[in-house]
Amino acid sequence: MADQDNQDIDLRVLYRKTRGYFKKLAVLLFRAMAFLTRNYLVLVGLLVVGLVLGYLLQTVTSNKREAEIIVHANVESITYLYDAVNLLELKIKERDTVFLNDLGISIKGRNKLKSIDISPIINIRDILEKYRSYSDNQSVLLLENVESKESFFESKNFLWDYELHTIKLKLSNEATDDVIDSILSFLENNSYLQSRREVFRENLNNQLAENTFSLKQLDSLLVNSNKALISNKGEASQVTINGGEGIELGNILQAKTNLLDANSQIEQELLMLDKLVHVINKPVIVEHKTVMDHEMIWLPILFIFLFMLLHLIKKFYFKLKKIAESSASMH
Repeated sequence: MADQDNQDIDLRVLYRKTRGYFKKLAVLLFRAMAFLTRNYLVLVGLLVVGLVLGYLLQTVTSNKREAEIIVHANVESITYLYDAVNLLELKIKERDTVFLNDLGISIKGRNKLKSIDISPIINIRDILEKYRSYSDNQSVLLLENVESKESFFESKNFLWDYELHTIKLKLSNEATDDVIDSILSFLENNSYLQSRREVFRENLNNQLAENTFSLKQLDSLLVNSNKALISNKGEASQVTINGGEGIELGNILQAKTNLLDANSQIEQELLMLDKLVHVINKPVIVEHKTVMDHEMIWLPILFIFLFMLLHLIKKFYFKLKKIAESSASMH
């Protein structure tokens, strides 16, 4: 019975406390609604001012806009590629508006390109392929001469060995895809290397035509070999065509396979030789935004928060003042 009475008392105490909490919450909500009702014009004004200022700041401030171009340098033009990119970066730092205007990456003295940088895409397999023909001792001697402040595989000594390279662009708000096109046009502007590229293309096309002609000859030879085998009823691995010497069919098939592989490789090289600097990816301008870049969102919130904070400080000040005056009157 005593236990039952204690449980009833505990429940009553819990009920009173819960009711007290809800009462305080209701009072708090009422005061908040009263505050909003009294100051809604000020709050709406702060919201509008924050939105307008946020919009103006977003149009004036510069966001982080970047792009990456993955390229392959043809006809041994890696040194030229790095020199050209470094020259462009130097012109940006020097604010050479004449040079940049000629390239089409500057508008009335405002550069659409903020910076440009190039680095190799490190692929250890490229290095291994480079030194595969050397003996172990030769490879060790060559690698011992590599001196670099960067990590081992980022050394400039290996620039020629990497197939792909990344050009990183930092752009202004006004930049569009035409900036990328202008940079690529600038990199293509080398008459000597362009002539070498055309010579390479012509040689590869000639080699492709010769291989294609050889393949037709082999196909014709295989047809005749097949006829000879039928006449011999397949009893010999060698066949004699038109009274000539015996021909191994295995050698013919292997020669055809080698020519097909060679043609496949040539066709891939021709695809890469469409430009002096062949672009591997589709460059896209990416805009990196953080919360601080959305001024139209955080600026109105900041104004309203500061107003409410000021109101609380003011209220707290007058409360302390009242307590101080009451304490002084008692003395």
